[in-house]
Formats: sequence, C-alpha cells, structure tokens
Amino acid sequence: MRPEVPLPATVCWAWHRWADAEPAALAPTERAGLSPHAVVKRQQEYTAGRLAARAALARLGLDPPPPVRRGPDRAPGWPPGVVGAITHADGLALAAVAWRRDHGGLGIDLEHAGGVRRMAIADRVADPAERAWIQHGPDPRRRLAALFSAKEAVYKALYPRVGRYFGFGAVSGRFDAAAGAFDFTLCEPLGPGYAVGALVRVPVRWQGERVLTTLCLPPDPPEVP
Repeated sequence: MRPEVPLPATVCWAWHRWADAEPAALAPTERAGLSPHAVVKRQQEYTAGRLAARAALARLGLDPPPPVRRGPDRAPGWPPGVVGAITHADGLALAAVAWRRDHGGLGIDLEHAGGVRRMAIADRVADPAERAWIQHGPDPRRRLAALFSAKEAVYKALYPRVGRYFGFGAVSGRFDAAAGAFDFTLCEPLGPGYAVGALVRVPVRWQGERVLTTLCLPPDPPEVP
C-alpha cells in the first residue's frame, strides 16, 4: 500500500520498500554507517531509508543527490542548507527533506500499531494525562502507537536544534480529535525559539494499521546583524 504523507509543498518526500533495498546500492560513506554484522532486517531498513533520502533530495533539486551518511550521533547527515528526517517501519522507509530557509526542522515517524509491545512502556512514553487519554479510548494500543510516533517526530525535528538527547517527558500532548493532531507543550527548553511552554502541532495520519506523524517547524527568524 502506497503511503499517504500529509506534508506541505515546501517539503519533498520519497519512500522505498525494504524488500527492494540492496545494500550494494549504498555509497561508501553510507555503507560505513551500517555494521557488517547487521541482520538482514537492519540492512534492508537502513538501505531503504538512505535510498528514500536520496530520492527526496533529488526531488528537492539536488542533482545528483549526495549520499546521506550516518553522523557520530547516529542521525542522518544532511547537505548544507537542508533539513530532513528518515523513518522506517513495517517494510517501508520514508524520508522527507526541505530547505532550511523554508523550515527550521522536520520530523516524521512511521509506526505499525502492533509492531512494538508499547503497552509495557506506556509509563515511560506518556505522562499521567496522556495515559488517561490512552486508557479511556476505544483502542488503547492505537492511541499509544500514535502518541509514541508523534513524540518521535518531535524528537527528530528538535534534536538538531538542541544537540542533545531528550526524553518523552520533554513534551506533554493533548490530542485534538477535530484536527487529527497532537498539540504538544514543551516542558523543557529545546533550542532557540523553543522555550518551556512553547507549542508544536503534530498531525496524525492512519492508513490501516500504520500511523504516520509529521512535524514541520517554521523557518528560523533572520539573524540580526
């Protein structure tokens, strides 16, 4: 099933199936980020993510698209002036990229509702209010998958700005059913322009048992000389 990705026209995206991903297609700098002892599943998802990233960069106008290496922090290394994110789950990899002048950061995350036994980690993912929302819904498993995915999207968008790890408790969310999106309040500062109390909205899109969440940050204000 072709994924549906709700992103603005300023963002270019692409997808690739794990089953069609051959590690031989990786550039040497990309291959360096993949352990020679990686199991087949890891080889496929990593390769598919890099191929999707290069396809997205080509759609952004980079011809030929450069390799997307893995940085020391395991995050994708994007070309100068580009922001982006990669996600993979359930046999698919997705990548989204944009020019930094259009977006201060991007976060995307794809999950399968039954792919991870998340109910066992609900206390780590969700705060008390979020847990109440999960437990009082018709399908707690899907609600937790959506929350987990949305917080992953927030992390991917904001990590490059703050340059440090932060946990699930860094944001607290409320689901707006009418908008089909989480509204997250920051509980700790996460980089310039994202102080405690700042709000970010993360749309949620279900397609069967897959959930996709996205966060497109606005462009940074111009620097004052």
